Formats: sequence, C-alpha cells, structure tokens
Amino acid sequence: MHKTLTILLFLLLFLAACCPVRYPQVLLEADSLASACPDSAVALLRGLQAEMAGERKAVQIYYRLLCVKAQDKAYIPHTSDSAVQAVLRYYEGHRDRRHLPEAYYYAGRVASDLGDAPQALDYFDKALEAMPRDGMLPLRSKVLSQMGTLFYRQGMYPEALEMYKGSLKSDSVLGDSVGIIANRLNMSLSYKSLGKQDSMRIFALSAHLLNRNMQRPPHTGDIENRLAWAYLCEQQYDSARLFLREALQNSNDRNKDAIYTTAGLFHQALGNSDSAVWYYQHLLHETSIYVRQVAYGNLAQLALAQNNPQKALHYLYEHNLCADSIQKITNTEGIRKVYALYNYQLREKENARLRAVNERNARGTTYLIITAGILSVMVVFYIRRRRKTWDSRIKAITKLKDEIYQRSEQYIHNNEIKIQQLSNLLQDKEKDLQESEATRQRLERQLKILQNVNQQINLEKDSRESAEYLLYHSEIYTRFRQRLKADGSKSRLTQQEWKCLQEQIDQCYNGFTSKLNGAYQLDDRELHICLLIKLQFSYTEIGKLVNLSLSGINSVRSRLYQKVFGIKGNAKDWDTFILSL
Repeated sequence: MHKTLTILLFLLLFLAACCPVRYPQVLLEADSLASACPDSAVALLRGLQAEMAGERKAVQIYYRLLCVKAQDKAYIPHTSDSAVQAVLRYYEGHRDRRHLPEAYYYAGRVASDLGDAPQALDYFDKALEAMPRDGMLPLRSKVLSQMGTLFYRQGMYPEALEMYKGSLKSDSVLGDSVGIIANRLNMSLSYKSLGKQDSMRIFALSAHLLNRNMQRPPHTGDIENRLAWAYLCEQQYDSARLFLREALQNSNDRNKDAIYTTAGLFHQALGNSDSAVWYYQHLLHETSIYVRQVAYGNLAQLALAQNNPQKALHYLYEHNLCADSIQKITNTEGIRKVYALYNYQLREKENARLRAVNERNARGTTYLIITAGILSVMVVFYIRRRRKTWDSRIKAITKLKDEIYQRSEQYIHNNEIKIQQLSNLLQDKEKDLQESEATRQRLERQLKILQNVNQQINLEKDSRESAEYLLYHSEIYTRFRQRLKADGSKSRLTQQEWKCLQEQIDQCYNGFTSKLNGAYQLDDRELHICLLIKLQFSYTEIGKLVNLSLSGINSVRSRLYQKVFGIKGNAKDWDTFILSL
C-alpha cells in the first residue's frame, strides 16, 4: 500500500512538472498593455513589485521579463543587464522554454543600449535559433529589424538592408501594416546610405501612401522627414519644403532630432544661416551622440562661412569629441565576426537537415530491399506449390488440348487487332499531348505578359498620384488659387508665372505641352486655357485668369477641337481630350 502511494505521488509530481506554468491574470494583462500603452504597463508593474516577492520563482522571472519588456517599449534606456541576465539564466536552464526567444531578444536590446553591439547581435542570433522554423513571426520581425539597426550603425549597409528585407517578409505574411511601413522606412534609410537616392525616394513614397490610408497613421512625421531628405538630396527644394513643413507639425520626442537635423540641412542649403543655427543649437541638448556630432560639424561649417574661426574651432573640437566617443562604441569588426558565425551556423543547420533526410532515405531504401526480398521468397514458394497442384491435373487438361489450341489461335488474332488499335490510340494521344503542352506554354507566356503590363500600369498610376499630390500642393498652384480671390490688376498673372505653371504640369504629366503642340501649334492664350483645364479649374475661374468671357472660353475650346481633329465637336469633347493626355 505504501509503495503504491509513493508511485502515485511521483506520477502527480511528474505531471505537474510537465504542465506549463500558469501566470497571474494581472501579469498577462501587463504583457498585453506593454505593446499598446507601455507607460501604463511600467506603472502597473512597479505597483506589483511587493506582491511579486511572495510568488513562485517562475512567476517572479516572468515578472522581471515583463519589466524589461515594458521599459524597452516605453523607450526608457537600459542602464544595467543584471535583471535580464537573471531572466536569461533561468530560461536557459529550465524545461519550459516558451519565453526563451523573447528573453534572448530583450537581452540583445539591453546589450545594444549598453553599447555592446557584438554581444547584442549574438543574443539576436540565439533568439532566431530558439524560435520554431516558421513560427513566432512577430518576434522574428523585431529581431531581424534590430539586427538591421545594429548593422546600419556600424556602417554595414548591405547587411542592414538584408535584415530589413527579412523583417518586411515576416510582416507581409502577418499583414502588419505598421511593421511594413517601418521596414520600408528603414530600407529607404539604407538605400540613402548606399547612395541609391532613387530607391530611397521610392520606398519612402510607398510608405507615405500606405501610411496616409490608415485611420491612425503611426509614422506621421518620420515619413515626411524621410521624403524631405530625399528631395533635399535631389535639390528639389519646393517638394522638400512641403514635406518638411508636415514633418515639423507632427514632430515628437521620439523623432524630433531627425526632423530638426533635416530642417537645419534644408535651411543651410538655402543659405538661411540663422534658421539653420537655431535648429542645430537645439540638437546639442539631445542624448544621441550621433545627432550631436552632426550638429557640431554643421555649426562649425556655418561659423567658418561667417568668418568666425574661434567659434568654428570650438564646434570642431566638440565634433571630434563626439567622433572619438562613437569610435569607442563602434565595433564593426566584432559585428562582422558574429555575422560570419551566424551565417556559418545557418549553413551547418541546413547541412545537418540534409544529412538527416539522406539517412531517412537510406533507411527507407534498406527497408524496401528487405521487403522485396521477403516478397520474392513468398512468390517462389507459392509458384512451386502451384506447380505441384497443376501436375495432378495434367491428365484432365490433355483431353482439352485440341480445343485450347484452337481457342489460342483465335485469341492471338484478336489480341493482334487490339494491339494495333491501342498503338493507333497512343499515337493520337501523343499528338494531343504535344498540342496541349504548346498551348499551355503559350497561355503561360500571355499570362506573364499581362501580369507585367498590369504591374507596370499600377506603378505608373502610383507615380502619377504622387506627382499630382506634389503639383496640387505646389507653391505655383497655390499662387494661382490666390489670384482668383484678388481684384483688378492684382489678379493678373505674369508670363513667368504661366511659364512656371507650364513646367510643373509638364513634369507631372510627362511633356503635356509638347504633346499638344505636336498636334497643333497653340498661341499663348489657347495654351493657358488648356493648362487650366488640365488642372480642373472651373470655366468661370479660367475666364477670370485669362481675362475672357465664358462664351469666349467655350468658343476657343470648340475651335481647337475642330482644328486638331478636322471634324466639328463641342467644347466638352476638347476637355475630354485634354484630361486624357
């Protein structure tokens, strides 16, 4: 009896150890709150500190992990790794490893905040290794994104771009629009550092279009700042000013330093030294040493331009101090070694997987050979037994020999007919298969062509929408709208203003004016009317801007249609033609 109770108790303890730990509901709520409202999660977890002291070890460790997570989500810099190291040691040494990938991830975040980039990358590698092969996609996306940021800070831009692409792939599978936007922004930054300005602008514009279609755009300010930078690099100052204005309106504590950096560079490029200095002076109070280095360097340039060598020397001294500090925390060689080890481990895993597959195939082949051998023995045994049975019936079969012979001749003849029929049928089927294969290949080629055409049309449509957005928010368009509100001579437009509007429309609509003049050489008034029709001004507004009556506007439109197409048409036919160009 005593032995039976001991066994039952042992079994109960074993089952309890195998069951996953159940955490208090308040910790699960704090975990959910950490992603949506990290500041509230930090406050909630601090209030639970005394209560957690009496909980089980597993609950206490989970509580510590949540504290690190909430602090990281709230953008509170980590100053020590003692808490996360205790969490990591616990999960590495216990059977329940549900939280091990997440523990590795936050250990990497802490190491990154402490300036140990190689150690951070090592932890991120271990986080990926601890995850299921195709599972935990949200965490996988974060890990890859953080690895991309580490590579970027070390100047390893191709490696950073590769990590951001992997993170984007995970977010695309999840349908996470916020993550997709963030990764496109990071990729645009990597392309900028690689000197690929066109790719930078394309990815920033795609993020901008996706962001503005969301009910609560999460990256407003960041995207506009990235676009302002892109157009500033291309010296398109009107477009840069438009997006920079929106970025400044949506700046916050998280992105203010980046936006102010762009604003300073913009005003420095335009020669507005006082405005540039104002923005750079604000950046000197930021905690990021990278931001202060840029600010001091640009302030030194402005001081030299203003013939103030003493101030320039001071700024240059501070710039060099920042550069020295950055050099101390930059460990590109260490990062490259860890990255090489990571790639080696990936290759070894793949080789191990292939070896396991080959071993399984070899075992399967062995089993198949053994089975075939056993079946062969059974068949031989069966044939010999049947022969003995047939020997006893030979005498009975001899009496039917003549009849069997006659039937055999007929049977052979019939078989020959069937063989001929089957041969003909096979030949027909081979022809049909060849025709079907050719048809399938032709259809696949047509399908691919149509898909490529649709893709090209969609790209051109997106580009046209972005160009129209810039046109309708341009300074010259706003000036024309303001002239409609003016009276008398103030509403008249100069030839330079008309020329500027024409250039903007030609840039947006790919040579609009040259297409018109190719069909018919227009005079100035006719061209001005066509430009305003393209911008969808009302006929009353057009008449005011070109100083012509409504009937006169209608007459010009009808006359142009008849001159271009050689047939009589109404004014609306001409409008349809203009809007289609």
